[in-house]
Amino acid sequence: IAHIDIDASEIGKVKAAHMQWRSRLEAVLNGKEALRPEEVASDRECEFGQWYFGSEGQALRDRPHFAEVGAQHAKVHQLARQIAELIQQGNSKQAGALMQEFETAREQLFKSLDELYLS
Repeated sequence: IAHIDIDASEIGKVKAAHMQWRSRLEAVLNGKEALRPEEVASDRECEFGQWYFGSEGQALRDRPHFAEVGAQHAKVHQLARQIAELIQQGNSKQAGALMQEFETAREQLFKSLDELYLS
């Protein structure tokens, strides 16, 4: 999603990419997949983050909800990395608890993306 125009199809791609993280983290929690913390890209490194912090995204920084999207996107990535770290340390109980926070943050990100698109 290197060149996002804020339209419904691109917002759908952003959401799909972050839903894949939810599925992957659940698979890791269930022991079906391995994940090293360093495999979790930062919010600046993923395709949406590159757009958001790039010239195209920053051209929209004065739009309502733009800053919220950035903050919530960062939180989703931070939580994903924390979950991966906890699993690597063998602390699946705490990782499972953080999955609830991840899901809340993901839902808030999606809501803000919709608001950014609609505003």
